[in-house]
Amino acid sequence: MLVPEGHVIVAGYNALGLMGAWNLFHRRGAPWNGRFYTASRVKDWLSTLGFDTVARDGCFFRPPLPNARILRRLQAFERIGPRFWPRLCGTWFIVARKRTATPTLLRPGWRRRRKPIREAGLAGPAMTERGRFPADHAA
Repeated sequence: MLVPEGHVIVAGYNALGLMGAWNLFHRRGAPWNGRFYTASRVKDWLSTLGFDTVARDGCFFRPPLPNARILRRLQAFERIGPRFWPRLCGTWFIVARKRTATPTLLRPGWRRRRKPIREAGLAGPAMTERGRFPADHAA
């Protein structure tokens, strides 16, 4: 449940990036046994569900290697990746806002009724709810 005009953050692994390529060969354990989607596809789904994309960003341009020493050597990928191959990021984040249609209040098309003559004191009903004449009530 999301409040009107509320924000949601969606994160995922990119199917086209190095994480997606790694996913093709290493299917053991999480997150490798899951399904990877592109940010564009998730953005389309959010649009269909009534969300506007506020921000979209990608990160982790290095291959997902378990060796910290090699990852440090590939640090330059993090600096040049967003500039030269932004669509090949390993993970992506989307911030979206829920669109809500604000209701337009319409006034009724009919006019206000004027007061009946009997409320002005000029005339009264011929019979009451019990079937008696108003003169019987007074007595």
